[in-house]
Amino acid sequence: MDLCSSDQVFSFFESFTNLERSMSFTEREYRLDRMFYLLKLFGNPEKSLKIIHTAGSKGKGSTAAAAAAILASLGHKTGLYTSPHLISYKERITHAGVFVEENTLVRTGNMVKTMIEKEIIPFPDPPTTFELLTLYAFLIFRETECEWAVIETGIGGRLDATNVRKVPEASIITPIEMEHSDILGDTIEKIAFEKSGIIKEGRPVFVSKQREKALSVIKKTAKDKKSPFYLLEDHIKLKNISVTKKRTVFDFSADRNDYSLSINLPGEFQAYNTALAMLTVKTVLDIDYSEITEKLKEIPLKGRIEIIPGNDAADIPGRDAAYVSGKDNACSALKADIIIDSSHTPESASMLAETLKKIYQGKGILIFGSVDGKDFKGMMERLSPCFDDIIISKPGTFKKSSPEDIFTELKMIYPEKNIILDNEAENALKKARDYSAGYKHIVVTGSFYMASEIKKLL
Repeated sequence: MDLCSSDQVFSFFESFTNLERSMSFTEREYRLDRMFYLLKLFGNPEKSLKIIHTAGSKGKGSTAAAAAAILASLGHKTGLYTSPHLISYKERITHAGVFVEENTLVRTGNMVKTMIEKEIIPFPDPPTTFELLTLYAFLIFRETECEWAVIETGIGGRLDATNVRKVPEASIITPIEMEHSDILGDTIEKIAFEKSGIIKEGRPVFVSKQREKALSVIKKTAKDKKSPFYLLEDHIKLKNISVTKKRTVFDFSADRNDYSLSINLPGEFQAYNTALAMLTVKTVLDIDYSEITEKLKEIPLKGRIEIIPGNDAADIPGRDAAYVSGKDNACSALKADIIIDSSHTPESASMLAETLKKIYQGKGILIFGSVDGKDFKGMMERLSPCFDDIIISKPGTFKKSSPEDIFTELKMIYPEKNIILDNEAENALKKARDYSAGYKHIVVTGSFYMASEIKKLL
């Protein structure tokens, strides 16, 4: 039976082993030979594209989005493949942030379904959800005649399902942290080795500021593969970075010239992510930075310090009737901003905290939800100075989480703070509104999945 909607397409993919959900990897599942076989079945769609491949622990999604936006602003039809998503799988496969047309999603989905159901795949296990999504992305970009594709790795790099193009135009590696140690290794050097596996023979690699141990591994890999090595800080000097609710404005020096740029993503770190994307595209296309600064207007990105202004967030489930009716003048006169953020490491939480301090005066209300295996104590250590009221909630059911354990531990660590537990996202949002009283900003973070739960309500 044919699939009739993109929702059915993604449900079909979800019926296969979803390692994002279980995070239960084995050597048998973390492999590339099955991915190569799938691509060959469809005539290797990845070979029709010029590819920029991104890996890293933080900032890779933002950098990929910026690179795709730059390419699109220069007139190149560009596909963008990222993960995870906030609300819909459609967010993962776009034309530089613009959703693919529904009929294309359905038609291409049926192509995959038909082939998978009739073909005997010579492996002990069927494809995983992520492998099928990656195949699907390459097919859609070929079907829609994209010239470029910016591809973000899922986990790692060397054996990631996206690491299938032998000759990409460029590789990008953003800051590397300790993450997925059970899969990638228990040291920063081992993790850097896995992520630098996207570097290809003779192809340039563009790298942001790294821990010294990670940087030495990346440099060695680039040297071994005779890949031109570009370290961001050696080529672009950023200065005068200014952050507001809606934009980040900064100056930079490069090629003995000075430039200015204003981007629609708040956060000093976004200036560095955008600079890394600019360095990559400028070098690969052999153009001047002025062409980029003149044409780049917007970078489509959701869930990374995404600020929903108070007036736009007024009609949300859980909004107290007094706020809406205006009976409480203080509340109705000044509605609170809601900040949706997907930080899930201590370092990214630190960046969020620094941005909040620059934009907001006073402390806000925090809705926090983290999945199992993440350093929630490290995150809270960075975030806690920004909040007195903290609501621990459940980040959906996509991945296993233990909000009760997080609540119990944080109550002991921060007895001076008002920390409560509510597993229902809608109730958590209502309580945050109550604590806010209409004037304290509300921040949602801890994981993509916590951000997603609240975003759905908005």
